[in-house]
Amino acid sequence: MTSHRADQMTAADMCRQLAYPYVTHERITRDNGDREVHAASHPSLLDQLEHAAGIRSALSDDDADPSSFGSKPPTHLEALRLLDRINRQSRQLETRLGIDHVPDLRARLSQIGGRLGINPDRHVRSWWATARILTHWDSPAYRPQGAPCPQCWETNSIRIRFDDELAACSECGTVWDREGGTDNGSLDLLGQHVAWCTDHEVTKPRHWLLDDQGYPTECTECLAFRDAFTEWRLTRDSEARVQRDGRIGA
Repeated sequence: MTSHRADQMTAADMCRQLAYPYVTHERITRDNGDREVHAASHPSLLDQLEHAAGIRSALSDDDADPSSFGSKPPTHLEALRLLDRINRQSRQLETRLGIDHVPDLRARLSQIGGRLGINPDRHVRSWWATARILTHWDSPAYRPQGAPCPQCWETNSIRIRFDDELAACSECGTVWDREGGTDNGSLDLLGQHVAWCTDHEVTKPRHWLLDDQGYPTECTECLAFRDAFTEWRLTRDSEARVQRDGRIGA
């Protein structure tokens, strides 16, 4: 039975599904109780991403750059950013693996998968997992509000597929699955983080509780986290203004 769970996939498997059409198998139970294996054919994850982004299918770093396309609706932007990240990071990875430069992205991923084989790679896992999550356009991933990514602290960037037991940050590419590991986080720990952040409303200026007398009092449990998050946000906004002013001045 072909698996598409993150903890049962090798780097070669992930590169293959990114670059080429693939088939998944699922056991289903009929109304009469009979069980059978259902096979489903899928376009490559790159094809699905390019369709979601509204760009043409043939993409290579010699004649197409996802970041160069014009204005797109917000639902397309994450797919565009992921295509750009895969294109950029795969060129860096082929250099690190000692592979001669391959202009075509799909052929490049095939070379990378062949070189890595069963060895894990955090970049490949992040490309595959994020693509799996973003290409479920018929049933969008759960997007927890008010819970910053525990790695990059960006808000509204966590995407969770409960049926796949898979989550990813659309900004930094961090991946979480059921097992967790050296190259990815645990989905259970992410769930605890999301629950704590939403319970304490960490993205809001204050979190108020009621004391024994019914008077509002500020929550002290989340105060240190909230202060650190606020400081990070102010620093990020300040850096963004400097970069924006620099572009205007140029």
